Amino acid sequence: MERILIVLMLFITVHYAYSGKSHDFKVIVAEQYGEYGVKYYAVAVVRKNNTGFDLESLRGKKSCHTGAGRTAGWKVAVGFLLRSKIMPAVACGNESNAYLSAAKFFEESCVPGTPSKVSSGVYQMVSNLCNLCAGPENDKCTTNTSKNRYVGYHGAFMCMAEGKGDVAFVKYTTTEEVTAEGKYGKLEDYEYLCPTGGRMAVGKHTECHLGANPAHAVVTRGNNSDIGDIIKILTKMSETYGVKQTDWKKFQLFNSSQYSGNNLLFKDSTTALDAQPAGKQSVMDYLGKSYGENVDSLTSCDTTTSTTLPPPPASSSTAILPVSLLVLFTALLDMFI
Repeated sequence: MERILIVLMLFITVHYAYSGKSHDFKVIVAEQYGEYGVKYYAVAVVRKNNTGFDLESLRGKKSCHTGAGRTAGWKVAVGFLLRSKIMPAVACGNESNAYLSAAKFFEESCVPGTPSKVSSGVYQMVSNLCNLCAGPENDKCTTNTSKNRYVGYHGAFMCMAEGKGDVAFVKYTTTEEVTAEGKYGKLEDYEYLCPTGGRMAVGKHTECHLGANPAHAVVTRGNNSDIGDIIKILTKMSETYGVKQTDWKKFQLFNSSQYSGNNLLFKDSTTALDAQPAGKQSVMDYLGKSYGENVDSLTSCDTTTSTTLPPPPASSSTAILPVSLLVLFTALLDMFI
């Protein structure tokens, strides 16, 4: 009997789906991160010995981000700073507002992928967002990890830990993950900057964070008649090839290291895929009010100052972002044969 099932599915992550919030999408399966379930915390990490500033006095400092348009390292971090008025907005209503505002607020930064998110005219105004990146001179802001080691969660942390930046905007597990590798000191060498002022020790993320972000999730169109089968397939794959599958020589759903990458199919910190109940599959309900406010703050605000801007880049960021193709390899799924 043929026991191998190949699943080929088109999907978009729930964070991208927010850009098309007027469309009928459903969240069907979400990543789960151990005891914290289907959410993760965005934090601002600093070196403990780099003193004299807190979250409200970041103006003029140097920042390290996971990537342009990414969740914890950009949307939530910069959205929070704009929404709380710590970072003044300079171009309200313009889709490049976040980049223009951050470029003026921080002295220098590493925000991998910035050139692809703004027009060439805007990039001339925000090029300092790439100054700290480690890519080659002609492509400093590349998102290629083989050329720029400051990409992603670990990359942003290294940018800060190596002294290039003062603060890294990452997720709550990043400091422990990096220091556990025996590099960049101990957990005690780092602290979080808190929205309420001051600092807290690493590990205090439930009390000191920029947002409890909804986990990355699989989203499909609302009228998809195969939702039940897709959920069964994905959760079965999670059970079979998830954390219980410890043989690194075989396929592991939540381990990208053997494929020379990070977070390729799902985040490597995922512990399981959690099926969303039929009554809780609304994109807006899943994302939550706080996340929506942070994302909306990237472009909209109450007041603005006069700034002459080049035309915005031609992009689909105000509609549905490009659909990604996910090939979920092969799985032994007896229940579907």
